[in-house]
Amino acid sequence: MARERTSAIDQRHLHQAPSTSTSVPEKMKTGQVGSGQEEADVSAELQIPADFQDALTYELMTQPVLLPSGQVVDQSALDKHVDREQKW
Repeated sequence: MARERTSAIDQRHLHQAPSTSTSVPEKMKTGQVGSGQEEADVSAELQIPADFQDALTYELMTQPVLLPSGQVVDQSALDKHVDREQKW
């Protein structure tokens, strides 16, 4: 029963949009993004949703990992932390 409930909750969250929305510039949607200043303008307009930011580095997570504490961090940040801890 608990597993079914958790599965239903997980499925509901999978279908929800991120809590922080981002508007994508029209040029990026149509593939007309040029080089130089235009790219800088487009990247300045984009924001990473909070759900996709690493809690430690505040960068875009490419491989999110759920820690036992419930915190979500990127695998690369976790690997770096483990390496540093081993050196102590």
